[in-house]
Amino acid sequence: MIIAESPTLRLRSLQESDLPVFHAYRADPQLCRYQDFEPLSERQSRDFIKSQQNIDLSRAGEWMQIGMESRAEGQLIGDCALLFWAEEPRIGELGITLAPQFHGRGLAQQCGELLLRTLFTTTLTHKLMAYIDLRNAASIRLVERLGFHREGRSRKSCYDTADQAWVDEWQYGILREDFIPPA
Repeated sequence: MIIAESPTLRLRSLQESDLPVFHAYRADPQLCRYQDFEPLSERQSRDFIKSQQNIDLSRAGEWMQIGMESRAEGQLIGDCALLFWAEEPRIGELGITLAPQFHGRGLAQQCGELLLRTLFTTTLTHKLMAYIDLRNAASIRLVERLGFHREGRSRKSCYDTADQAWVDEWQYGILREDFIPPA
């Protein structure tokens, strides 16, 4: 299922054929370092892809994973995590994971812009949040370029298994009117 397209990217459901690429970056400890997930085994990657093949943007209370495909490469290059809150489905959380070989090309920003445009123009989304490890400078730059505002700091809210320590996270948010100003 295709969720959104631009000249360079396609946001779509994950597919079984994505397994080699998906597993390669989701098993990378360096990539997982500042994420809220641990490296996956191949079986976990396979099971995860199967669980995410039926994306429904109106679903609230469950994380969904959206595949990010490069139209030029014709393959998966990353994924976006999206969760609409069960208690208020017009508010959601967003995360973007990009395979390391595609870093530094502006693709995460293009993906974020495409996803924000899609959510703010085709759904009832009022606000999106992002929670980012304070040490993750690249993700902080990304959300700030996308127009997110830093709203707070959550002290020792995420456990880093590599460092065996609790770490702080920045809380960011963007409102529909921040992205699409009222007429």
